[in-house]
Amino acid sequence: MITLVPRPRSKDALVGAPGKLLGTMLSVTTAGLLDPGRFRRGREYAAAGAVTSMVVDAGSLRATVQGSRRAPYDVEVRTATVPALPAGANPATMPTLAPGPGDLRATCSCPDADTTTCKHAAAVLLAFADEVGLRPELLTAWRCAEGAAAPTRATIGSRRPPPGTPRQAVAPAPASPFDTDEWAAFVAAPAGPPDLDAVLAAVRAAPPSPVGTERVGTVDVSAMVRSALAAMRAAGDVL
Repeated sequence: MITLVPRPRSKDALVGAPGKLLGTMLSVTTAGLLDPGRFRRGREYAAAGAVTSMVVDAGSLRATVQGSRRAPYDVEVRTATVPALPAGANPATMPTLAPGPGDLRATCSCPDADTTTCKHAAAVLLAFADEVGLRPELLTAWRCAEGAAAPTRATIGSRRPPPGTPRQAVAPAPASPFDTDEWAAFVAAPAGPPDLDAVLAAVRAAPPSPVGTERVGTVDVSAMVRSALAAMRAAGDVL
């Protein structure tokens, strides 16, 4: 457990911070949890120093936020946990530590928290994101827990079925490509070159295909096709 008193950080203070990427990712995730109005108010609360204390523990971020009332609001943001990092691992180089929207659940003692993520929870996450920028090990303390299950997120474009989906039987691959039906059909095909005279006779016997009227801009494409067909017939009596 880590207890800290966050304070507003300027953009200049975060330039070159070791955990800046993790802090930015957490801020972006926060923006996706609530509407723009609440997010803007949460950012104003964080910038004004309204987040007065934080307690970071595995899976839990508890904080107090001074709102419009005299008594501060109690906020808790819980997160899904992941396995502890290997010894010596640098959390700043592991962007997968940053939680996604589906990993977070916020509660607050304010009335607004009954229906949606509130501005006080947003202020806590944004203030915490700044602290993570300077001390990325704080994200490790929040996200990692001994014995936690590894995340099973499908990548974009993945067709991995949801957990619990019955596995479908897959036909075993043939031992050799020469054992397939396609190869058998190929072997059974008549050998030798095709009879060109028979092919031309079949083409000549087929009724001519009607050519409609098609234009591309001012060009009559169908007229060009009919002219080309007439020239081909006159030259070689092919069609």
